Amino acid sequence: MKISVIIPARNAERFLANAAISALDQADVTLEVIVVDDGSTDGTGALVEQLRRRDDRLRVISNPISLGVSAARNQAIAASRGEWIALLDADDEFFPDRLNKMVEEAERRELDMLADNLRLRSESGLDLGSAFATTDLQTCASVTLETFVSLDIPRSQPMGIGFCKPIIKKDFLCKNGLRYRDDIYCAEDFLFYCDCIMSGAKMGFSTNADYLYTVRTGGHGTAFNLQVSQVNRIIMTAAKRRCPSSLTILRKRQHAIDYDGFAKSVRIRKYLESLKFLRRIPPAFIALRAIDLVRKKFEILKRE
Repeated sequence: MKISVIIPARNAERFLANAAISALDQADVTLEVIVVDDGSTDGTGALVEQLRRRDDRLRVISNPISLGVSAARNQAIAASRGEWIALLDADDEFFPDRLNKMVEEAERRELDMLADNLRLRSESGLDLGSAFATTDLQTCASVTLETFVSLDIPRSQPMGIGFCKPIIKKDFLCKNGLRYRDDIYCAEDFLFYCDCIMSGAKMGFSTNADYLYTVRTGGHGTAFNLQVSQVNRIIMTAAKRRCPSSLTILRKRQHAIDYDGFAKSVRIRKYLESLKFLRRIPPAFIALRAIDLVRKKFEILKRE
């Protein structure tokens, strides 16, 4: 079997069918689709069973209680039978022929991981453009950790590169004992991809944009920023031993993450929480941000 598509799903009854069918309808590739029903309390379980009866390429793992998206992905990876793992969120979809094109390109370029751009849509179906700015990333034979991290610094592009959904060679994961950390609930993908790169993965990017990503409204609370900050520090600790050349850009990303968390905490008047971020931000970084804000305000006033 060529590829295993894994879909963690919790209370995803409204949109899971579209995701699963978009995977099952992929042309010219042998595949299985593994849906992990992670403790859903709506009709997700019944929907998955209905889909499974219609197509025996769909397999189901049911958790009586939610274990979290990282644990769900690990369960699916362990159960998978494909040469390649493809990640798909329950509220997203693949464009037709995505997997065939991805596998062909990854094998031609001798990669362990291949990602494409994301095509963004609103919850109402409005096209929001591409997630990642056009760069020379697609021409790189293999992306370094420094380059990968630099493209996930807050506000550096429409979305951080950590939101990408690559296909990954299962043999590479098994040989290196790589899995998601199941105690991480935010930025778990970014941590996992960095771990893969630090373990020697050859990761490339395609010029295509064949993954349809749904942008949800509502945003994240400051707890999200705290965990993202923690994840970056975990990567920095690992990089000191495994990839010290990336420490400079990781520190830059850390300052940007903590500043964003600080600004959000102040904005919603969580002042004690803001101190958790503030104590980690160098004064010089704060001064540069303040100067940048003043400059942008001045430019707006000039245009008016």
